[in-house]
Amino acid sequence: MKRTQIYISPDQYEFLENLAFLTSKKEHKRISISEIIRNAITMLKDHYSKNKIEDKDLLYLKKKASKSLEEIWNNEKDAEYDKL
Repeated sequence: MKRTQIYISPDQYEFLENLAFLTSKKEHKRISISEIIRNAITMLKDHYSKNKIEDKDLLYLKKKASKSLEEIWNNEKDAEYDKL
């Protein structure tokens, strides 16, 4: 684990203190501000990983859809040439 130092506003620090306090009460064990920050980073990482997977799926679907449209377009063009 790496040690780091961050600068946050007094409001942000107060929020983290309150969140750590409330989480400690709920979990019935001491939760530090550092644990809150680590959990928040993990949640962000999961969120962006999930979005990345969704983006890949969306890109795949777009490719399939454009391929299908291209095939339809080509078939229509072929049909026009067949009429000539």
